[in-house]
Amino acid sequence: MADKLLDFGKLKVYSIKERKNLVKIEQFAKLVKPSKQFKNFFASLPDILCAADFKTIIKAIVKAHKEGRKVGLAIGAHVVKCGLAPIIIDLMERGIINCVSMNGSVAIHDYEISLIGETSEDVADGINDGSFGMA
Repeated sequence: MADKLLDFGKLKVYSIKERKNLVKIEQFAKLVKPSKQFKNFFASLPDILCAADFKTIIKAIVKAHKEGRKVGLAIGAHVVKCGLAPIIIDLMERGIINCVSMNGSVAIHDYEISLIGETSEDVADGINDGSFGMA
């Protein structure tokens, strides 16, 4: 019975190098040197909703680092596939972030970037033609 339910002979696979991706490594964040302009921008963020949360998190990270405490970061795939890996790597190299926890999808996006310089399969196209996840 199980053999009839799992007929892998009908799968259509293709090379990951042929897959249409939404994100290319060239689009990733570029590091900038700290400046008075950024400090002014940061200070201009409102103390409401996510902007207030962001400011609170940054202040807590700065405080912990200055006090010699460790800072851990827990992330999901969007952090990598939205191009923020260079910033995380920089914070790790400077000893500001000491530990990164992630789910499996982060590892997949990170591996795809290292393998082909692209990631983020176009789900809409893949679902429509049946090729999603078949690279």
